[in-house]
Amino acid sequence: MSIATPPGDVNEENLSPEQPKQEPANVEKKEKSSDDEREKIFQSFVKKESSSENKVDESQQQFQDFAKRFISEFIKQGGSVGTINFQTGGTHIDGSFYSSGQFVGGSQYNHSQSNSEGSSDRDPVTLDDFDYAAIPWPERVERWFENYPAIHHRSLMIAMAFLNGSDCKSIIALSEKLESKIRSKLGKDTQELDDETLKFKMLGFKKRLRIVLAYTEDSHENTEFGRNSFEISLFNDPNFQGALLRYIWQEEDYYWQIILDCLVELGTTQGSLTKVRLAGALSESCKYRFDLVREMVLIPWAKADNPSQRSLVALSLGFTALGDDEIAHQQAQNLLSHWSTLKNSPNLRRTSIEAYSLYVGLKFPDDTFEKFRKIIKSNDINLFSDILEGIVMLFEMSESIPDNRLIILKHLETWLRYDRKESSHEMAAFVTWGIMKTSETSVDNFTYKKLPTLFWLAKTNEKNSQTVSSLIRSSLNLKQTRSLVIKELESWFNFVEKDSELRQPLGKIITRIMKHGDSKERLRLKGYLKRWAERGNSYALTMLAFLQQKGLTQ
Repeated sequence: MSIATPPGDVNEENLSPEQPKQEPANVEKKEKSSDDEREKIFQSFVKKESSSENKVDESQQQFQDFAKRFISEFIKQGGSVGTINFQTGGTHIDGSFYSSGQFVGGSQYNHSQSNSEGSSDRDPVTLDDFDYAAIPWPERVERWFENYPAIHHRSLMIAMAFLNGSDCKSIIALSEKLESKIRSKLGKDTQELDDETLKFKMLGFKKRLRIVLAYTEDSHENTEFGRNSFEISLFNDPNFQGALLRYIWQEEDYYWQIILDCLVELGTTQGSLTKVRLAGALSESCKYRFDLVREMVLIPWAKADNPSQRSLVALSLGFTALGDDEIAHQQAQNLLSHWSTLKNSPNLRRTSIEAYSLYVGLKFPDDTFEKFRKIIKSNDINLFSDILEGIVMLFEMSESIPDNRLIILKHLETWLRYDRKESSHEMAAFVTWGIMKTSETSVDNFTYKKLPTLFWLAKTNEKNSQTVSSLIRSSLNLKQTRSLVIKELESWFNFVEKDSELRQPLGKIITRIMKHGDSKERLRLKGYLKRWAERGNSYALTMLAFLQQKGLTQ
């Protein structure tokens, strides 16, 4: 049976009925747990999503924002996350988004090249005349290590291998840390430097970079306090970093433990830009020594109470899992899957949830929801907030992959068909509200520059409208989310007042809810429409009259 078209300026269209509510064959019998605890977690989620303040520590928020936009951008440009050999210049940081081209992945942003220090010029005082560009990559890297055996040279080269594209200050700090640890391992005085080392350090950083086949470029970030300028360091050739990391992990075993020790320390002290570069280098390193990187860096960081370290692991494994190296890809997937099952290691599970939410779920949304469902069924209440926020973030990250958003909504619709006593039912209702509350889509040719994403999806076609209507109806039927969803619906009625073209999509949503609802649902929504009409909303009054005419208010 079709429904009459609600009032609006669009021609009449038929509305397909919703699918009947289905119960799964085996309804989960939830273990006894504290309803109060679960309620606190849901309320905490509501408070976070409703707040305009940062949800996490400022530096952590900046890192997460950068990582999210970073991944979204190269997916939008069709990038492959499996390699880190990308090099452009003019890194520009606007707010929390670093629009640098030195990415882990196959994408490059448009940029304006700044004046840089001799990307091909070589200092005759400090460099030999060997033409590195004339030989294949593996031999080129090997030849450099043969020509430069000094600790100070190799420390700087190794630092560049892991932080290429980072700010110069971070690279200098890592280089000095590596040099100190190598000297200590060799039994040398870490304070007393020989003449050759002193001469090298007195050259100035830009000249030292030439020795490791790199240069500097100007960069800046726009902060709340104004423009902050700094320099980043880049290899002359964008392919050099990958070849260098391969060589280090295949040939220079003497440095492995020292490198890993330094990286562990680095994960807690550096800024967002450096952490993303480091995550990319760790991802590339996973191709060659996954076992070492996993045991020495990934697991300790993933277990840490510091969310910044866990986020770095999530990003690194996200790069690897989305990458084009089949072996490393599978290893990363297996590791995340294993962590998601460990009931006695909540931080490992949190790390896996973040990796699935921000990165892996973009390519494997079905697998991600399967993992989340299993975690929910394990009744680990302390992880519920991570999953709630994770699904909302995954929906946001999927802006450049429209099909992903529809897959996410379909999974939520499935969860809402389960018994209301199931945690997954409650979770889906709160996530639906979270998406209604926070997700917006930029639009043209309307009074508003942005519209709620669910509203916009419902406007695009009938199938989407059915899904959105079903989600909202189910969320209205859950006591814990009813008032939250009603508040968002009222805001939708308020903004369609100013743009008549937007009225019919909303009218269809309301009509579907009334058509498929029972008498209790109809009376409840009728009451809200009447209240909004009394507050002066003309479209609520119009819809009331339309629904009464169609016999949908009893």
